[in-house]
Amino acid sequence: MDPISRVVAAGAAGTTGAGGPLYVDDVFSTYTYEGTPASDPQTISNGLDLSGEGGMVWIKSRDVLSGTYVVADNVLTDTERGANKLIFSSFQGSGSNSVEQTGTYGVNSFNSSGFGLTGGDATNNADGYKYCSWSFRKAPGFFDVITYSGNGSNGHEISHNLGSTPGMILIKNRDNNNRWVVWHRSLGDDYIFLSENFGKNHFSNFVYLKDSSGNYAAPTSTTISLSSDTSVNSSSYDYVMYVFAHDDQSFGTNSDEAIINCGSYTGNGADPNGPTINLGFEPQWLLIKRTDSSSDWMIIDNIRFMNERNQVQLRANTKAAEERNTGKGIRPLSNGFKIQGIVSGDYNANNGNYIYMAIRASHKPPSAGTNVFAVDTQSNNSPGFTSNFPVDIVMRWSNFASSDNTDSHHRIVDGYADLTSNSSFSDAGGRDKLDQMDGWGRETSDNTNKLAFMFKRASTFMNQVVYAGNGSNRTVEHGLNAVPELYIVKKMTSSGNFEMFHSATGNGKRIILNDTSGALSTSIWQSTSPTSTVVSVSSNSSVNATGQDYLLTTFATVAGVSKVGTYSGTGNAIDVNCGFTAGARVVFIRRTDTEIQGAGGTYIYCFNTLKGIVSGNDPFFHINQTMTPVTNQDNIDPLDAGFTITAAAPAGLNASGGTYVFLAIA
Repeated sequence: MDPISRVVAAGAAGTTGAGGPLYVDDVFSTYTYEGTPASDPQTISNGLDLSGEGGMVWIKSRDVLSGTYVVADNVLTDTERGANKLIFSSFQGSGSNSVEQTGTYGVNSFNSSGFGLTGGDATNNADGYKYCSWSFRKAPGFFDVITYSGNGSNGHEISHNLGSTPGMILIKNRDNNNRWVVWHRSLGDDYIFLSENFGKNHFSNFVYLKDSSGNYAAPTSTTISLSSDTSVNSSSYDYVMYVFAHDDQSFGTNSDEAIINCGSYTGNGADPNGPTINLGFEPQWLLIKRTDSSSDWMIIDNIRFMNERNQVQLRANTKAAEERNTGKGIRPLSNGFKIQGIVSGDYNANNGNYIYMAIRASHKPPSAGTNVFAVDTQSNNSPGFTSNFPVDIVMRWSNFASSDNTDSHHRIVDGYADLTSNSSFSDAGGRDKLDQMDGWGRETSDNTNKLAFMFKRASTFMNQVVYAGNGSNRTVEHGLNAVPELYIVKKMTSSGNFEMFHSATGNGKRIILNDTSGALSTSIWQSTSPTSTVVSVSSNSSVNATGQDYLLTTFATVAGVSKVGTYSGTGNAIDVNCGFTAGARVVFIRRTDTEIQGAGGTYIYCFNTLKGIVSGNDPFFHINQTMTPVTNQDNIDPLDAGFTITAAAPAGLNASGGTYVFLAIA
C-alpha cells in the first residue's frame, strides 16, 4: 500500500497515527512475564492500544505446568470475540480445548496500552510460572481480526482492512473441533494446519478458498472468498479469521518500510552455513513450518533470544515447554536471518521446504535518553537492576567499592565479554538475566555496590549485528538507519581486541578499548567512512578473519538523546554542549592524541549521575581497567546542555592541546 492509501485506510479504520509515521513498535509486542496468585491480577503494559484499535493476544506458557495447573497451551484471545473468550492452537482432538471457551479467566480486558490478566489462572497466569505473550494490533498493512458466520456456500466473501493482499491467513471454527486452516501465499491452493504438525502434502486435495463456481480464489487486497467446507464456512457455525499482510512498505519514519514478510525457503542441511533468507529488515519474531513433511510450528523471538549460540523456541501446535538449543540457532541479520548450526527437520532439512512469517525488529527512533539507557545498583529483586525497558546490552561493574573490572552482556548473542581484556565471548545463560521487560538479572542478595549500565537497541541511536568473517575486504550492513559516528567490532569466537572507530579520529585510525593506547594508524576500516547502511572492514583478523564471528555495535547522535563527539583540552574548565536540556546522565571519555600510562592516562573515564555528576567530587572508574573507583576528585560538573570538564581534571581528561572523544546520553 502506498503512503497516501495507508493514511486513508488508517483513518477509515480509526487507526491511531493516521497522517503520521506508524512503526512496528506501535502494532506488535513480545512481552514475557511471570504468573501471579489469584489475589493478584496483573496488567501487561506493552504500549499497544488494543482497546481503541483492536487486535489479538497470543500467550504460551514457557514451563510445563504441574499439579492443578495442567494447561500449557497456546491461547489466543482477540477484541472481536471479546475478553475471556479463549481459543487454542494446540490441537486437542475431540476435546473441548479445540473449540472456543468462555470463562472468568485468561485475558480479562483489553487496554489502551496492553491487556489485563486474571490472577492465578492456569491458562495464562499461573502463580510462579513463566509466560510469553505476542500481541498484534490491528492496522492496515499489518494485521486484521475478523469474525463472521458461515453460509455454507462457495464464494462467501469476507472483507478485510489490510489495504493490500494478505500474506497469511488463519481461520478457526469457534463452535466445532475442526482444525485451524492456514493459507499462505507461498503455498497457493495448498493448505496446512496450525493445530497439527502435518505437512501440506497430507491435505493437498483440500481447497478452502473458492469462488462461487468452486474454483480456487486467491485473496485480494479487499476480500477473502471461502469454500463451503465446514472448517471455514458452514451455515451452522461462527468463525474467527486472523489476516496478516506481506511486504506492505508503508511504515517507518518515511512511510516506506515493510514490517511483515511471509515467504518460504529451502533447507540445505548444512552446519553451520544454512540458508540465508532476505527479508529487507531484521526480524524480531519468526513463525516457521516445514511443509513437505511432518514438523511442528516453531516460534522464535528476540526477547527470548533469537541467536545462534543459545536459541530459545516454543511450538505453536503443542503444549511443549520452552526449549533452549545450546550452541545453535537462528542468526538475525540487518536484512533477514540465517539458519546457523541447525540441521533438524524443524528448520533446515536438506531440500526441505519451509514457510515463515517474519515481523520486523523495532525501528522507532527514541525520543528521550530514558527510552534507551538506564543505570542502577543491585537490589534483592527480579530484576536485580531496573531499566523500565528490555535490555540489549549490560555493562556491569561487579563491585563499585573495591577493585574490579567491567563485563559486557549482549542479548543478540546471549554472551558476555570482559571489557578489560581481549578474551572471547562466554555463554551468558540469558534466560535468568536478560529475558525480562524492565531490567537485567535475577538477584538473590542485596549488594548495592554492584552497578549496571543498561542500553536498548533503537533506530538511529544504537544497533548490533553479528557477521561471519570472510578474510577479504568487504562491507557489513549495520541496520542503524543512520550514519554511525562510533562503532565497535569484537571477535566472538576467539580472542580479539575491542576495535573502535570514531568519526572524530577518522577512517585511518582505530582505538583499542581494552588497551591504553591513543588513536593508532590503521587500515582495518579500508580508509573508508561508514554510510547510513554499511561499514567497511579489511581482511585483518581483528575485524574479518575467515571462520570467525564478530559482533558490530554502532552508535550515532540523536538530538536530545545522545551525543557522539569530541573536544580539545585547554587546562581550563570546558563546557561541552551536547544539545541536551537536563544534562548528561552518563559520559564516556577517551583521550586519543597520545598514550600516557598510569594515573588515568588514556583509560576510558566513565561518569554517571547515579554515582554523581555534581558540583563537587564525582566518583569514576575506567571501563578498560581493573581498578577501585576514585571518589575524591572533581573532574566533571553538571551542565544542562551536556557536561563541564573542570580545570582540576587530569591529563586523561583535560590536557592543554589534548584531543578527546566521548559518548554522552541524556
